[in-house]
Amino acid sequence: MLSIPLGEIKVGLDSKEGDISFLSHAHLDHVGPVKGAKKIICSEETRIISGLNAEFISSLDGIKLANAGHMPGARQLVVENGSKIVYTGDIRLKDGILEKGAEIIECDELYIEATYNSPEFRFPDPFDVYADIQKWLKENEEKIVLFGAYKLGKSQEIIKVMNEVGIVPVVEKEMGEINERYKKAGIKLDYEIIGSEEAEELMKSEFVAVVTPKKAKKYFAKQISEAFERPTVCAVATGWAVKYRFNVDRAFPLSDHADFYDIVEYIKQANPKKVNFVHGGEGKIKDHLNHPY
Repeated sequence: MLSIPLGEIKVGLDSKEGDISFLSHAHLDHVGPVKGAKKIICSEETRIISGLNAEFISSLDGIKLANAGHMPGARQLVVENGSKIVYTGDIRLKDGILEKGAEIIECDELYIEATYNSPEFRFPDPFDVYADIQKWLKENEEKIVLFGAYKLGKSQEIIKVMNEVGIVPVVEKEMGEINERYKKAGIKLDYEIIGSEEAEELMKSEFVAVVTPKKAKKYFAKQISEAFERPTVCAVATGWAVKYRFNVDRAFPLSDHADFYDIVEYIKQANPKKVNFVHGGEGKIKDHLNHPY
């Protein structure tokens, strides 16, 4: 749990610790620790997508929110309280299909995410990965496709990539409910919910389904193939595909996080006097910096 002082109050960093909680974005692992907070500061998109029931405030003296690039509505927290403190939350510096890349902010003290804290993690440009996904889908258009992605965040990014080439995937009810929150936040996605008449019509021939990663496995694809009597392939999109193998036909190295080299670049440009690593340790990051911190 983290919090930082702002005058007489404390601001919780993706936690309910403090007088006011800052929620950086709507991913479940960040929303959970904020549940129960009396007051939350976040972007309007995060308020809608998170589905939390609390008192939300959009601004506070001494605080600014800056784009984080991680997902729609994701923000960094900038606190000016004698010195300038930045908490990045989760960030992606590269532009994505649903949001621009993170803004790099000069500061005195930096709290930066370090999920991918090893040099082996260098991610390609997301738009290059999007093109690879679209090409692979075209190559498999005569098959059923199970595409694995986390139900909140990555799934909506993948659905948008599919929509760009005219593919309307089917999704399970819970993912469809999340997609509706995206719609309320101003992000249009085309999909059909499994069980609806529209989905049943799509599933009479080859179709694409966006599913959770645990269902995008070869053993499950085999079951689907037997049930529908049609060839079935599966894929997953994750930054971990750079390092690990998955039980799929294709793994795409698509991450909504900064890779190792972008973390290093952020620190260099922000030029803080002190760096704190969150959501992952420092790993080998300091080895690539010309400052002891």
